[in-house]
Amino acid sequence: MSLENKKRVLFFIFVLSGIGGLIYESIWSHYLKLFLGHAAYAQSLVLAIFMGGMGIGAWLAGRFSTRIKNLLLGYAAVELIIGMSALIFHRVFVAFVNASYETILPALSSPALAELFRWCGSALMILPQSILLGMTFPLLSGGLIRLFPATPGPVLSMLYFTNSLGAAIGVLFSGFVLIAAVGLPGTILTAGIINILVALSVWALSKGLPAGEVLPAQPAIAASTGSHLQSRPLLIVALLTGCASFIYEVIWIRMLSMVLGSSNHAFEVMLCAFILGLAFGSLFIKRYIHRLANPRFTLAIIQVVMGFLAVGSLLLYNTSFDAMQMVMLSLAKTEQGYVAFNLASLLITIAIMFPAAFCAGMTLPLITHLMIREGQGEASIGNVYAANTIGSIMGVVIAVHAGLPLLGIKGSLMLGAAVDIAAGIYLLGRIGTSHPRRFSPTLVTVVSLLSFALVFAFVRLDTLKMASGIYRFGTFASPENTHVVMHKDGKTATVDLLSEFGVLTLKTNGKTDAAVRVGEGPPTADEYTQILLGAFSLFHKPQAEYVAVVGMGSGMTTHAVLSSPNVREVHTIEIEPFIVDGARQMGPSVARAFNDPRSRIFIDDAKSFLAVTPRQYDMIISEPSNPWVSGVSSLFTREFYGRMKSKLKPDGVFVQWLQIYQLDYDLVATVVNALDAEFGDYVIYQTNGGDLAIIASPGKLTAPVNDLFSFPNAITMLKPFNVAIRGDLEMRRVGDKAMLQPYFRSQSKAQNSDFFPVLDLNATRHRYLGKNANQLGELTSYSIPVTDLLQGVSPSPATPLFSASGPLTQRLSDTVVARQMMEYTSDGDLLNKPALAGMFGLEMEHVRNYWLSCNAGNVSKARLQPMLRLAQFVNPAFSKPELAPFWNRFLQSPCFSMQPAANQHWLQLFAAVGMRDARAIVDVARKIPPGTAILEAAGSSDFMPDREYRQVALLAARIALGNKEEARKVWAEIVNAKSEQFRSTQLARLLAAQLAP
Repeated sequence: MSLENKKRVLFFIFVLSGIGGLIYESIWSHYLKLFLGHAAYAQSLVLAIFMGGMGIGAWLAGRFSTRIKNLLLGYAAVELIIGMSALIFHRVFVAFVNASYETILPALSSPALAELFRWCGSALMILPQSILLGMTFPLLSGGLIRLFPATPGPVLSMLYFTNSLGAAIGVLFSGFVLIAAVGLPGTILTAGIINILVALSVWALSKGLPAGEVLPAQPAIAASTGSHLQSRPLLIVALLTGCASFIYEVIWIRMLSMVLGSSNHAFEVMLCAFILGLAFGSLFIKRYIHRLANPRFTLAIIQVVMGFLAVGSLLLYNTSFDAMQMVMLSLAKTEQGYVAFNLASLLITIAIMFPAAFCAGMTLPLITHLMIREGQGEASIGNVYAANTIGSIMGVVIAVHAGLPLLGIKGSLMLGAAVDIAAGIYLLGRIGTSHPRRFSPTLVTVVSLLSFALVFAFVRLDTLKMASGIYRFGTFASPENTHVVMHKDGKTATVDLLSEFGVLTLKTNGKTDAAVRVGEGPPTADEYTQILLGAFSLFHKPQAEYVAVVGMGSGMTTHAVLSSPNVREVHTIEIEPFIVDGARQMGPSVARAFNDPRSRIFIDDAKSFLAVTPRQYDMIISEPSNPWVSGVSSLFTREFYGRMKSKLKPDGVFVQWLQIYQLDYDLVATVVNALDAEFGDYVIYQTNGGDLAIIASPGKLTAPVNDLFSFPNAITMLKPFNVAIRGDLEMRRVGDKAMLQPYFRSQSKAQNSDFFPVLDLNATRHRYLGKNANQLGELTSYSIPVTDLLQGVSPSPATPLFSASGPLTQRLSDTVVARQMMEYTSDGDLLNKPALAGMFGLEMEHVRNYWLSCNAGNVSKARLQPMLRLAQFVNPAFSKPELAPFWNRFLQSPCFSMQPAANQHWLQLFAAVGMRDARAIVDVARKIPPGTAILEAAGSSDFMPDREYRQVALLAARIALGNKEEARKVWAEIVNAKSEQFRSTQLARLLAAQLAP
């Protein structure tokens, strides 16, 4: 193989090295957010430590490269060590985190020390490998320059390009393919294998190559060029452009999080676009680097142009929301549409990031080329790289910890642009008169200041568009009806408080975290969830004294818990301070969270806070953001649940909010399976149509008690939510662990975990596809109260509901119909019974005429279908004490005795189902032949045919009695009857799961 071909192979190998390097950056963010608690913190720390370590490594390589005879062998050795380190990283990380949570953090005396330990420990976890990664570029580039000393500029540019191209591939390969296929441990193992293969390949190639001559510094050449062309100005520019570039990156990621969403996949798309800009900037300058008459002047102009292009991204920003709206409205919600959505997201990101990043990609090859040409030797490669990475660290720190909180998005981006332009002006000043007069430092400064003043005065970021969450539904909040009460750029998220039609909505990066009505009207769906989370907690643990709430939201859950006079302290843990500021403005419905002396709010990561505090809690309520938000899914993992269990008293209660909208049944199952693995018992309630409350205990969950309804503040608080007595909560019960465990395991055997984050990987896709698991809450609203039968329970009488308004569950909505049906059988009056309009009214009239009021002449006209319709609604809707007199009216009616025996058996079956009497169901159902078809065909999709009704009732009763063999025979009848409509339901899956061996 010729020397030129070997050079091409080495360029390709450096693509692989770049893939591995960005896999590390991406995967380390995933690992460290498990320990730091928020993706924004993890990403900023990884950026800082990754770049800082690479800077140190580059400096070390530059300092000692002249002493290494064969730089390619040195490069291979470093790649090998990196690969070997990756093979043990996962085990070291797990051991470190476990020791931290179990021993070190609890022993620390203050949250400040715990914070310091977490950050320092995280840094030390990745710093050694980062230093080694930083050595790779100077070693390989130095080795190639020794072989091709006549063309150092093109060689350097090509290496920057290949490494950056590999990095762009690596970030997408890691985020979209590897983690899903092999989890975090497999992904970092893959990166290690890549490094080892790179090392072996370079070692094999280097055996046939000459070592080359060291390219030393040449002081005489450097001195002859004049003092104003010394290396220091170039290193200062390298530092400043690194600072500006990473200010851009951090700010652009925040900006685009409100366009694309703040998911992990969105972050990976953004990072890919930024790196692609760097790569193609390097490739572009490769063609011209040797032709430049005045490369220092070119570098200065690139710096100035880069600053203006960065400011120009502000001009495009508002338009990017319109582009995303067009994407959301034009693409189908299919798997192919999701691929197109990600590609469109990449294009939008490129439009914002690419121009300035393209300029940034030209700077380092140009600076390094200048320094080598001017006699600084191959050590300049490492020095430039080191200066640039030091600037990168400065940029990350400035953007996250000063720029965003103090200057906001617009001010921070302009600060970065000012740094770049200042670097260009500084370089123009150092050049002297060797540039066109129109580019004098004074003129460029004046033009820049005027331009900045115009942008500052006239460019307005549309905060309403930013808060709309366009990436979710493709619609903007109405400027006519919506008022922005608060807009704050925090360290972890941009927080907005919007007012619209009497509802205050708290949003992070455009995603709604809480909505509270402050004007006239019914409570919002969010209020139902937040209040009922607190209510269900106190329902099961009314004597709780010490409570922790993970996630502030509006503060309403904390407010609800504080309605108990038994509570002594509630610790609410929130990681973003501006969330607390927004929640504080949401009115009297959250007042106790802020005004009650028993309430304490902590700004911290929940896992760290709970590890440090010595307190053991009676109750922990976890109410984080949606699991597709980057970093949040780690609060739905088995590891998280294990740590929460360790902070509970032995008889404590853990409460988990879980959405079932925008997730399918498999993903919901992975969360419940993870919780199931750590907690001995649980029960699930439905707060509204799309949210669940899971109440869990380390041991056996104690039965709920009525104490909650003796708390005056709780009674007042719950009244707007139609909750006044025990049955109002019990009607929202979905099921307990004994019933639901087989069901969820049949949906998915996976458990969402920190290291195999199936929820994080799929939640964004499910959000786009509009998937949901809403039928999970409808298990309790089928024609037969199967879940009551399987659990051996029946709800207590509930407060009558006369309207289906508000965010009710399906069972509660059906209860409105059922109550009007029941009342009509008594009073015969359709007035004020709107649910009985149309067919329902005709069927109930038939019930009264032929089943309660009849004679020998018209009894033959009595049809069973209206009675089945009646049973379909009333049996799941009411308690046994309410249904006993209702069905007795029919069974004791003269009409009953006139009916044929078959019809009597059907009415007895309806009554037995209403009584949840499994033994009676079996006895009566056996009197009805399995093939009986005495009812007319069902008139609608929600109507259960007669055969199916008998079979399902018998099946549920057999299971409830523990007779699985007989139950399997009944299931075979259903299968043989080809009841496809029923077998596709979640109820069928629930019953089938009970029959599994």
